[in-house]
Amino acid sequence: LPLAEAKESNWVIFVKIDKKIIPSGKIAQDMLQDTFVDTSRETLQSVSRRKPQDAIQSITHDATQDACQKTSLAPNKELIDRPRDVNLAIIDFPPLTEGILLKRYKRFLVDVKLKSGEVTTAHTSNTGAMLNCSEAGRSVYLSESSNPKRKYRYSLEMISMPDGLVGLNTALPNRLAALGCQYGLFEGFPFPAQVQREVAAGGSRLDLKLTGQNGEVVWVEVKSSTLVIDGVALFPDAVSSRGTKHLNELIDLLGPSQRAAILILVQRSGAASFSPADSIDPLWGKTLREAVKRGVELLAYEVDLSPTGARLSRKIESVL
Repeated sequence: LPLAEAKESNWVIFVKIDKKIIPSGKIAQDMLQDTFVDTSRETLQSVSRRKPQDAIQSITHDATQDACQKTSLAPNKELIDRPRDVNLAIIDFPPLTEGILLKRYKRFLVDVKLKSGEVTTAHTSNTGAMLNCSEAGRSVYLSESSNPKRKYRYSLEMISMPDGLVGLNTALPNRLAALGCQYGLFEGFPFPAQVQREVAAGGSRLDLKLTGQNGEVVWVEVKSSTLVIDGVALFPDAVSSRGTKHLNELIDLLGPSQRAAILILVQRSGAASFSPADSIDPLWGKTLREAVKRGVELLAYEVDLSPTGARLSRKIESVL
């Protein structure tokens, strides 16, 4: 709509300009109250006319496993005013395919027997050892890609263990973390904030960069924990030189108006606390303790999983 008409209209158009959602019309500008949502890792599903109460409802997040899953974002004024309920950070899964895990091999591949009797090879993004969550004969859930160029049609999402579902897609925690930051659900993080994903810093790309309205920046690296022993969530489950590198980069980023944090999302139930897996990677544990001593913040949260979706759950204690 022409700007003059939009100011007097009960409708508003949202378009993507320079990686940000830009509303036309005074109604939308008042609604946003000078806050903003970054969409550097998102794409508009469509450019459509919306009533103000329905604004910013149709954003499709980039799903690295090719299964595009919708996440609804309420208008930012409502975000600020409403209680910070973890139930806001929910990702709905597309219909998943169930099967039985036969074996994992070559690090990124698993063979699965589907209910139809067909044996298929699926891709897994999990580069860890998957200790206590890769037992043959267990039920697993796969997402299906519609991309005809993909070599493997299916991706491994979850496995069913005696203590419940365990999330094996390492991209899921990053998406939940970004959503939780947009809703202001993580203790101590700036809110409202611009949320950017996979931002270059040092010699690599860190998962999240949060910029508060006062200009304060928080760099966040997200780690997925799937190993829980005696009520303690552990990370890593294999030696992680890359993880140690990220910790050192977070230390280097500390400075005036610039914070850094490591966020552990536990994709498994039953954890009362989080600790570094010193018996598996003592260097990562030593570097984590040094990072916290130097001012890097450590937070750990549990993720609730079901065959239909994932939800950010409760904060758990970190024990170093």
